[in-house]
Amino acid sequence: MHQFAVVAPDLKVFHLHLSYCTGLVELPSDLRIRGILELTGCTGLTRLPPNLKEDRGARESDDRFMDLSGCTRLAELPDDLFAESLLLCDCTSLKALPVGFQVGETLDLSGCTGLTKLPEKMAVGFGLYLERCINLAALPEDLEVGHEIDIADTGIRELPTSLSHVQLLWHGVEIDRRTAFEPETLTVQEILQETYNERQAIMIQRFGVARFKEEIHRQGIDFTWRPPLDWLE
Repeated sequence: MHQFAVVAPDLKVFHLHLSYCTGLVELPSDLRIRGILELTGCTGLTRLPPNLKEDRGARESDDRFMDLSGCTRLAELPDDLFAESLLLCDCTSLKALPVGFQVGETLDLSGCTGLTKLPEKMAVGFGLYLERCINLAALPEDLEVGHEIDIADTGIRELPTSLSHVQLLWHGVEIDRRTAFEPETLTVQEILQETYNERQAIMIQRFGVARFKEEIHRQGIDFTWRPPLDWLE
C-alpha cells in the first residue's frame, strides 16, 4: 500500500482511503468524492485538485470528513475545498489558507508551523484547533468560530472581538482568558485552589514552573507538584 502512487482518472467514489501512500504526489483533476477522504501520512502529496467534493450543497450527510494529517509537502489548498471536518495536523509546508475558507464543524491545524496568519472572512462552525502553530501571532478581526478554539503553544496574545463568545482551550483543556493572556496576574493561592489537575498543571506552566516553586518555598507552603507525564516525554 505504501508504494501506491497513482489514482485512476475519472473516479467517483463515496469514500477514499489512501493513508500512508508515501509515493502519492497528486490526485487526478477529475476525482470526485462525496464522503470521507483519508490521506493521512501521504508525505509526497503536494496539492489537491479543485472541485474535489461532489454535491457541496447537500447537507444531509455527516460523512464529509477529510484527513490530510502529516501531508508534510502539501503547500496550499484549492479555493473551493469544503468539508464538515478537516484535519490538517502537522502539514508543516502549508503556508496559507484560501480567503473566505469555510469548514462546517471542525478544523484542526495543530502543528502547521508554516502558517503565519489566517485568511480574512474565514468561518468554522464548531471548533478551531491551532496547537503548536508557533508562528501564528494574531487572528483576523472577522474570524468566525462557533464554539471553541485551542491556542496552546502559539504566539496569539489576544482574541478578536468576533470571538468574545468562544471557549478557550489549551491542549484540549478549558481555560480562562487570564490564564491564556495574562498569566503573570495569577496567584499561587488561585493555582493551589484549582481542583482539576490538568488545568492546574497548565496554570503552573503559564505562571512559570520555576517561579511557582520559588513562591511556594518562600511562603512555606507544603505542596509537592509533579508535572504530567506528557511533559516529560
